Amino acid sequence: MDFRMNFNQTVKVKLTEKGMNILREQHEELERHYQERTGKDTVEPFVHKTDEEGYSSFPIWQLMKKFGPHIALGKLEPFKGTMIFLNGEPTEFSNRTESDKEFIRAFNEAHSKNSP
Repeated sequence: MDFRMNFNQTVKVKLTEKGMNILREQHEELERHYQERTGKDTVEPFVHKTDEEGYSSFPIWQLMKKFGPHIALGKLEPFKGTMIFLNGEPTEFSNRTESDKEFIRAFNEAHSKNSP
């Protein structure tokens, strides 16, 4: 099924050890930069939260910014291949199955009731 997405919408991924290391390195770089500019240590240690299923959530633009330079053929993956896109808007195309079309109609009805 196709969905319309906006770069500000949220995507959930399961980070690999490589992905966690990338986030940790980015945090350490931010700390070094902060120390150089202010002379102070940061107060916040590196902590990354996941949901109960082990997924990390990011706006799509942030996922691309943080991990884009680390994604290429032959490189270790920063996150597993399955991504969950939250709050996408189904699109209606003629090649949809009846089940897909019913889902799209129900989704659009539900959202139109919530609109002003």
